[in-house]
Amino acid sequence: MERQSLSAAHPVYVALARGLESCAAVLTLGLRESIGAYSAEERDLLREARVVFFPSIRFVDVLEATGKRTFPSPSTYRFQRSRLQQELLIRYLGIPHPRTRFYYGARQKRHILEGFEYPFLAMGPGHVSSPPRIVRNADDLGRACRAFNPVVIQETPAWDERLRLICVGDACAGALRLHGGGGEAAGWEPVDIEAMRTGDARATRLPGGSETAAGSTRVHGHTGSGKRAPGRGGAEAAVFRSTHDLMRTAGLDDMVFEWARAGTCWYLVRMERPPSTWLTPAGRVHHGRHLCKLIQSGAFS
Repeated sequence: MERQSLSAAHPVYVALARGLESCAAVLTLGLRESIGAYSAEERDLLREARVVFFPSIRFVDVLEATGKRTFPSPSTYRFQRSRLQQELLIRYLGIPHPRTRFYYGARQKRHILEGFEYPFLAMGPGHVSSPPRIVRNADDLGRACRAFNPVVIQETPAWDERLRLICVGDACAGALRLHGGGGEAAGWEPVDIEAMRTGDARATRLPGGSETAAGSTRVHGHTGSGKRAPGRGGAEAAVFRSTHDLMRTAGLDDMVFEWARAGTCWYLVRMERPPSTWLTPAGRVHHGRHLCKLIQSGAFS
């Protein structure tokens, strides 16, 4: 497919921020300081575009207000950036979630230890500038309280397993598993997506274990009501379905959903922006190249 020219007579796919420069189906204009920094011809191109990719938080609201379709969606940008919005959404939908509280100002922060015991996580309200940090003692807590306002405090159960689903467009494009309660250094292993979707525990190479782990895992949907899954594969298939339900409900199309299991229950821990690349059993996937294939296949037509 030849790259669209600026004078294309028909609607084209346009990108503002970087990520699709090598995709022949998309014309990248570059991210600028204001809409006025684009020429009249470029603004016409934006108005005519079928989809505007990577508009950034700077322009997504303007494009949404004028009815322009964007990728990521406006909802995706909002929930990628705000832990507060994520918390409200998860609570509203009744999805199991680690106990999380927001503390504003010095007065509220003095009461953190009344509700949480060390260790726990401390974060700022925004994802980009404040990755989670483990708080193990009073010194750690003091640094976190000085760094963030509000400070977000989240319990850290002894997870038996963690799972990341990488979703692009309306489908899962990758899955990674971390066994046991190990930290990030333990390594995330790629998981076969189709095996997870169908609940084939053997194909996903789940380890053996007790009846609690292998035969009676409890899973939850949006309503928060529990049901019995037919084994660990079935429970992960339910997590997979719940993730897609959440994507459709909230209008999310470019997100990593991190789930974790403690005992017999899976919890949605957090949502964040997908990485630039990730591993699958078939090899490494590049976010931009994967998105380009979706565009060329007609997924955004």
